[in-house]
Amino acid sequence: AVPLFCSSLRLLGAQHDCSSGACYPPGGDLLLGRVQHLRASSTCGLTKPETYCTPHGEWNMRCCRCDSRLPHSHNGHRVANVLSSAGRSRWWQSQSGMERVYLQLDLDEKFQLNSIVLDFRSPLPTAMLIERSTDFGKTWEVYQYLASDCAAAFPHVPRGSPESWGDARCQALQAQHGYPAHGGKVKFSVQDVASTITTSYKLGQFTNLRINFTQLPHVMRQGYRSPSTFYAVTEMQVLGSCFCNGHADRCAPSEDPHASAGSCTSRRQVHGRCECQHNTAGPHCERCAALYNARPWAPAEDNDPHECQRCNCNGHSTSCHFDPEVFRSSGGVSGGVCDNCQHNTAGNNCERCQTNYFRNQRQDLAHPEACLPCECDPDGTVPGSICDPLSGRCVCKENVQGERCHLCKPGFAQLAHANPMGCRRCSCNVLGTRQDMPCDDETGQCSCLPNVVGTDCDQCAAEHWDMASGRGCRPCDCHPGGSLSTHCNQFTGQCSCREGFTGRTCSAAQQEQACPDRHYGNVRVGCTECNCDFQGTEDVGCDKSTGRCLCRPGVTGPRCDQCQRDHCSTYPSCEPCHPCFHIYDGDIQRLRLRLHQSALSNSSVLLPGGTGGSRLGPRLSQAEGMAQQAQGILGRSPGTEQGLAQVGSALAGIVNASVSFSALIPAGAFQTIRSAYQTSANASGLVAGAAALLARSRENRRNAAALEGAAGAHSAKLLALRAEVAVSPNLTPAVNKICGGFRVEKCTPAQCEGLLCPRDNGTACGAGLSCRGAFPRSAGALGMATKAAGELGSLSAWLRDTAQLIKTTETSANQIQSNVRRLVEQMSVTRTQIEGDVRRIQQFIQQVRNFLSDKDTDPATIQEISEFVLSLRLPTDAAAVLRKMTEIQNLATKLQCPDSILAQTAEDIAKAKQLQQEAEQARNRANAVEGDVEEVVGYLRRANTVLLEAQGAIRGSSSSLRFIQERVEEIEAVLGPAERNAQAVAEQLAALREGLRQLQQAAGQNRLRASDAQRAAAAAGEKAGSAQQSFQQVKQMYAELKSRMQQSPALGGQGSRVQSIDQEAKDLFEETSAMMLRMAALETEIQESNRALLSKSARLSGLQERVGRIRDAISKRVAYYDSCS
Repeated sequence: AVPLFCSSLRLLGAQHDCSSGACYPPGGDLLLGRVQHLRASSTCGLTKPETYCTPHGEWNMRCCRCDSRLPHSHNGHRVANVLSSAGRSRWWQSQSGMERVYLQLDLDEKFQLNSIVLDFRSPLPTAMLIERSTDFGKTWEVYQYLASDCAAAFPHVPRGSPESWGDARCQALQAQHGYPAHGGKVKFSVQDVASTITTSYKLGQFTNLRINFTQLPHVMRQGYRSPSTFYAVTEMQVLGSCFCNGHADRCAPSEDPHASAGSCTSRRQVHGRCECQHNTAGPHCERCAALYNARPWAPAEDNDPHECQRCNCNGHSTSCHFDPEVFRSSGGVSGGVCDNCQHNTAGNNCERCQTNYFRNQRQDLAHPEACLPCECDPDGTVPGSICDPLSGRCVCKENVQGERCHLCKPGFAQLAHANPMGCRRCSCNVLGTRQDMPCDDETGQCSCLPNVVGTDCDQCAAEHWDMASGRGCRPCDCHPGGSLSTHCNQFTGQCSCREGFTGRTCSAAQQEQACPDRHYGNVRVGCTECNCDFQGTEDVGCDKSTGRCLCRPGVTGPRCDQCQRDHCSTYPSCEPCHPCFHIYDGDIQRLRLRLHQSALSNSSVLLPGGTGGSRLGPRLSQAEGMAQQAQGILGRSPGTEQGLAQVGSALAGIVNASVSFSALIPAGAFQTIRSAYQTSANASGLVAGAAALLARSRENRRNAAALEGAAGAHSAKLLALRAEVAVSPNLTPAVNKICGGFRVEKCTPAQCEGLLCPRDNGTACGAGLSCRGAFPRSAGALGMATKAAGELGSLSAWLRDTAQLIKTTETSANQIQSNVRRLVEQMSVTRTQIEGDVRRIQQFIQQVRNFLSDKDTDPATIQEISEFVLSLRLPTDAAAVLRKMTEIQNLATKLQCPDSILAQTAEDIAKAKQLQQEAEQARNRANAVEGDVEEVVGYLRRANTVLLEAQGAIRGSSSSLRFIQERVEEIEAVLGPAERNAQAVAEQLAALREGLRQLQQAAGQNRLRASDAQRAAAAAGEKAGSAQQSFQQVKQMYAELKSRMQQSPALGGQGSRVQSIDQEAKDLFEETSAMMLRMAALETEIQESNRALLSKSARLSGLQERVGRIRDAISKRVAYYDSCS
C-alpha cells in the first residue's frame, strides 16, 4: 500500500472528492492566527534597550538600538514580527552573544507538517537543528540537523538520507537565496526527508515544533571593533494542514467560544478539527464512528478510502466496537460487536433475546418489542432453568403444566415453591371419591361421594357408615330409644345399644334375660363364650344372638384378630397404613368392582362341574397369597422404595391372576364362590373349636349350596332387567330440554320416531327475547358471536387509529418541546452575550476614560477619540427596547407557561395511552370470553367509549400544542431583530476597541518620545541656566573690559573680540527667552486640552449610564422570559 503521508504532501492541491479514495484538506501557514503560541527563548531589548552593531560597507559599522519593551515599537524585534504580514521592515532578533537560542511553536491540535521556511536577516547560523513533539511537548524527536560543517558541529550524527522516520541525519546548511554572510532563506521539507522512508506517514505529524540555534554565525572583524553576533529572522513560515488520516477534505474552526471566527485572519487560518468522512470520527478521523466498527479502522489510501462499515445491530444499539476474534471467526466479513443492546436483546448483533425473554414472532426483529419476557411462575419452574427463546415455554417441574408452569397436572394439587415436584399427588380414597373428578388444584380437596368427608374422602360423615359400598355412606339410623348415641361403627354400622336392646340399629328388644358380655346364645339353653380375640373387639365381644364378633375400628376377621385392609401395623395395634396404600388399594378395589360387574352380567351361567373348580382353586389361592404378601409388606415397611416396588409387583400379580381366572369363571358364579369361600374360611376357623362350630360350618356350606341353586332365579331377574332397559329410559324430557320444544311422544333408545329437534319445535332466540332449550340458545349465541366479531373488527380499527393519533401527538409534543427548549437556550445565550457585551463595554469605557485622563495623552488624540465616541449611534433607544420587551411580555402572557402546557400534554398522552391499553385489555377479554356473548358486547362498547375519551384528550392536547407553537414563532420573530441590533452594537464597539488599541500603541510611543523630549528640555533648561550664569559673568567681564578700555584705549583687537562675545551672549539670551515663551504656550495648550477632556469625559459618562440602563432593562426582560413567569 502507498503510505498515507506520501499522498498527503499535496496540500495546496488537495483532493476534495473523498468518494473514491483518500482526500486531504488544503494547506497553509500554520502561524496565521497562532502568533500567541509562538515564543522565543531570547529577544533583544525586552527588559531594557540594547545597542547592536553590524558591518556597514567594507570598513565601517552601523550601530542601532533594539527596544522591544512595547509590542509595536518601530525599533522593537519581538518574535511576532516573523509573521509574513509584518512586512520586510520588521524582524525577530535575539540578544547579542547568546549562542543557544530556540523558537518554539505550541499547538493545541495535531497537524500535518509540509515544510518550514526561515528567511534570515542575520548571517546564517553555523549549526541548528529542528525538533518536533507528537504528545504536546512531553517527548521530543529531532527532525534534522543542519550545519555549515556537520562533522565539526555534530560529530556523532551521520549524514545522508534517513532510513526510518526516527533516523535523524545532518544536512549541509546552505541558503537558497543571498549569501550566508548577509542572510538568506533556509527551507526544511518533510517531503525531501520522507522520499526514502517507506513508513513516512508518521513523519509529518506534530503538536509542537522547536528550532534550536546552537552556534552563532561567524562574522569577520571590522577594523578594531568586532560586530555583534545574534540570530535575526525576518519571516518564518510553517506550512502544513490539519491531520485527518486521509478521511477529510476540510477542517472546521476551533470550538473555542472566544475565537474570533469572523476576522480575516481566522478565515485564512488553517483549522485543526477535521470534518470527517468515510464514517470516521475523532478530531483527526483516527477512529470509526460509533456504529461503524464492522471492519478495522485504517488510514485512507489514494485508491482505497478504507471506509468504516456499519455494524448490524438490528436497530437495538447506537454504538459498536471492533473485535479481532469475531472478525477472524467470520472469515473477515465483520468484526463489529454491538454495545449495550437495548429492548431486552443480546448477542454480537443484538440478534437474540436475553435470558428469560423470548422472540415475539408477531414483530420484526428490529422492532422494540421483538423480545418479550417469559413470565415463568417461579413456584412451578425448575430452578435455574431458562425458557425457550423461540416459544417462551417454561421448563416445568414434573407435576406442573402450562406455558408459564402455573398449573398442576390432573390428579395433583397445591403448587408450592418448596416442593421439588411442584404439586403434590391427590391422595383421594377410591371408595369415597367421585369417578373422573380430580381434586381441586388449589386446595387438594377431593370430590367426595354423598356423606363422605375428609380432604381425601377417606371417612364417612358423622352418623354415617358403609363407605366400602362405593356409592357413598348411608345413615347409621341408630334407634333413639335403644342406642346410647346416634353414632355407629363406620365399617359395620353397629350402633352402641342400651341394656335390653340388640340388633345393628339397637331397635330390637332383647329377651328378658341375656347372656353376659363376651357370651351369646339363649340363657335358658346356655350361654356360649364368644369365639373372638377380645383385644380386637368392642366391649360386648360379640352379637348376643348370633355370636358374630364385633370388631373395633381398624380390626377385621371372624375373630377380630386381623388388622383391617387399610391398617398395616402388627396386630393388635393396627395403625393406619402409609398414604400410598390408598393408591394401590384403589387399583385393587377397581379390580374387585370389575369382577363383581362381570359376575352380575353373567349370573345366569352356572358354575361347571368336574374339573372347573379344581382349575380355579390354585389361581384363587395364588391371588389370595399375593394380596396377603402386599398387606404384609405394607405392614412391615413405612413406605420405602423397595417396599413400594414389592407391593407394585404383588398387585401386578393379583391383576394378572384375576384376569386369567376371570376368564375361567362362568358369569354369575364369582359372587357365589366368594360367599362360599368366606363361609368356608369362617368354618375352617371354627373346626378346632367345638362340635357346634362344625355344625355351623355344615350349615354354612348348605347355605352356599342354596345360594348356588338360587343363581338361576337371579339370572331370570337379570334377563327381565335387560328387557326393561330395552324400553327405557324415556328420553322425551331430555329432548325437550335440548330442543326447547314440547314433545309428548315417548322416545327410548330402541324407538324414537322423527327428528329429535325438528325445525318447528324450537323457539328462535333474538335480542331481548328469552328462549329455552340448548339448541335455540346455541343458535342465538352464534348470532351474537357473529355480531361480537364485527364489533371486534371495528374496535381493532379504532385502536389502530388511536395509536396513530397518539404517536402523531407525541411527535408534535416532542417537536414543540424541543422548539421551546431551543428558544429558552437561545434567550439564555442572548442574555449571556448581552451581559458579556455590557461587561466589555464597561471595561472599554473605563479604558477610554483612563486613556483620556492620562496626562501624557496627545490632545489631538483625545479630540479624535471623543468625536468618534459621540458619533456612535445605538441601533435603538431605551424606549424602543421597552416597547419590544412589552410586546414579548404580551406574547408570553398569551403563552402562559409552556412547561405546564407541555406537562398537561404529557399527562393527556399518558392518559390516552392508558385508555388505549384499557381498550386493548377489553378487546383481549372479549376474545378470551367463551361463555356469555353479552359480556363480550359490553366489553366492546366500553372499549369504544374509552377510545372516544382518548381521542378527545389527544385532540385537546393537539390544540394546546398548536397554540404553543404559534406563540413560540411570534416570540422568535420579536427576538430576532433585537438580537441583530445587539450584534450591531457589539460590532461597533469592537471597531471602537480596535481603534482605541491602535491609539494606545501610538500613545505609548508618544509617551516615550515625550519622555525623551522632557529629558531634552531639562537638559536645555540646564544649558540655559548655565548660559545665563555665563552671560552674567560675561557682562561683568565686559564691564571690566569697558572700564579698562576707557582707561586704556590701546586694547585694539582684544576690544573687538570682546564686542563679538557680547553680541553672541545677547543672541543666546534672546533664544533662551523665546524657548521659555514657547514652553509657556505649550503649558497653556495642555491645560485647555485637559479641560476639554474633562468635558468630553462627562459626556462619555452619560453615554455609559445610558448603555447601563438599556443593559439592565434587557437583563430583566430576559430573566423574566427565561423563568416563564
